[in-house]
Amino acid sequence: MMAKLTFPERLTSLVASLPADLRLPGASSLRWAVLANGDTDPNDNVILYGFLAGQSHPALVAKVPRRPENAWVVQTEYERLKELWVALGEDAAKYVPRPLAYTLLDGQPVLLLSYVMGESVLWASRRTFWRDEARLRALAVEAARTLRHVHECTATPVTSSEREALRDFPARAARFRSLFRLTPDERSALDDVTQAIEDAESRADCRVLIQADFWHGNLIRNAAHGRLSLVDWQFARWSLDVSMDVYLFLLAAALRVAPYGTAEERTSGAVRVLATWRTTLIPAYLDAYGRPQRFGLLPPRRGMLACCVEKAVRPNLDFGYHHPDDRMWYLLFKALLDWPQEKASYASG
Repeated sequence: MMAKLTFPERLTSLVASLPADLRLPGASSLRWAVLANGDTDPNDNVILYGFLAGQSHPALVAKVPRRPENAWVVQTEYERLKELWVALGEDAAKYVPRPLAYTLLDGQPVLLLSYVMGESVLWASRRTFWRDEARLRALAVEAARTLRHVHECTATPVTSSEREALRDFPARAARFRSLFRLTPDERSALDDVTQAIEDAESRADCRVLIQADFWHGNLIRNAAHGRLSLVDWQFARWSLDVSMDVYLFLLAAALRVAPYGTAEERTSGAVRVLATWRTTLIPAYLDAYGRPQRFGLLPPRRGMLACCVEKAVRPNLDFGYHHPDDRMWYLLFKALLDWPQEKASYASG
């Protein structure tokens, strides 16, 4: 009787069966090592790195949802990466992993990706880096330019039917109201942000593929090209407004710089950090990104508030549960209410 193949062996067989233009030399000699995400959330993916015999660096990556019902997560990443490779053309390998295959093995969804060789910005940068504003500013400027390039490459004229389907912030705002006991000031700010996004979307001529998880933990210094590559596109979507991408980078960086502590201490510390960046790093970052003409981008206060709303409700909307960080993002929303309202608009038009 034939022995049953292990999951890594079935993956190796799958790699060997890929079309010739996707197959790696020596793919049949792949060996697999498993690395589960550090956050042992049941809705996270398990990551498997495939190594060619005798090689010290992975040849490719497999993403496997811990729960098969979350197949949509890796399928979304596969579909969005395919669209990115078309939009970015011959430069695609400089910016994003190559989607190799999405399939089911014994009912288990699997996404195969090329491995981006390089250093993760998350792990390569010690805490001293985040306290060095000059170095952080250089990273922020580079990240902004990289993000703008990707956005511009994916910008596509939007049709009337698409425009209506892409307006999804009201659903996030409604869930935010239901999950948290908002004060009158918080409700007013949420209404203001919702209206601002609607106005920006109504002026947008193009839809754009946003990563919706653009932070330093998803940036790799690509060893082959010396530039930043963007990984982890599982939450990517088409949008008329890019505020989620633009402002998450700033908020995540501020939370990294702020002292560790309770959710209240972290959010108040992050707002203090953002305040020190208000006349230096943030303008440099936004100037590097530039003012879009074909799609929406909110000014900083509204954009950061919108970002907090999405991060606070995403686990509940996508997976039907509460993540421990949900409350932190609500507290950051609350703390940002006192951020000065800008007169200048960064929105399209």
